[in-house]
Amino acid sequence: AEYMGVTVLIAAQLHLVACKPYLARLHNLVASIIGIATTGVLFAGTFASWTFGQVCVLFGIVVISVTIVAGNALDLRRIVASEKDADVEMHTVDGDAEVKVIESQSLDVDASIGTGLRTPMQHSHLVRADSSDFG
Repeated sequence: AEYMGVTVLIAAQLHLVACKPYLARLHNLVASIIGIATTGVLFAGTFASWTFGQVCVLFGIVVISVTIVAGNALDLRRIVASEKDADVEMHTVDGDAEVKVIESQSLDVDASIGTGLRTPMQHSHLVRADSSDFG
């Protein structure tokens, strides 16, 4: 019963790795790193040496914190890249504004970080709005 929490976290981690519940590989990677670090923190709390246990707990908390910050930064970079990739063009025709969104060249938003995220920009869209809609 002493290691029941660690056992449950290991089972949950194995399930996470097997199922890959997130569409973006980045999100699955962040969840895996945080899950492993959390399991390590819980296990380190059971160490007989208080000093060694506390050092391992502190290291695990640092890993979790850095992973969250880095994951958010990479996700923000991915979002900015996907917005740039949308290629929005605006044209004015006889007082009417026409917005044309060109189809994205790739379904992978940012292959350089390998997110594998699929966007709703799979098809071209054409939207026509009157100039009165803009105030």
